[in-house]
Amino acid sequence: MKKPFLLIASSTRRSIEAKVKHPMGPSTLYDKVFEEAGGMIEVEAVSNAPRNIKQVKNSRAKLKRMSSDEDEFYSRHSWIVY
Repeated sequence: MKKPFLLIASSTRRSIEAKVKHPMGPSTLYDKVFEEAGGMIEVEAVSNAPRNIKQVKNSRAKLKRMSSDEDEFYSRHSWIVY
């Protein structure tokens, strides 16, 4: 049986996105965000913690993809004088 998709809180997503810019491993980053949400005992809602380590990896990949797209856009349009 497949697990239902759980949407995480936007504050949790922003926290992950802010931390993936730092040179930490995905599991370390996951642990930090999970503990900030309250850890195993004090977490108020499931949406306040990241789903899994893969979600952290996906956020880092998205950041890299976005930065490479911006670099490519800049290099293609750097000859334009405003």
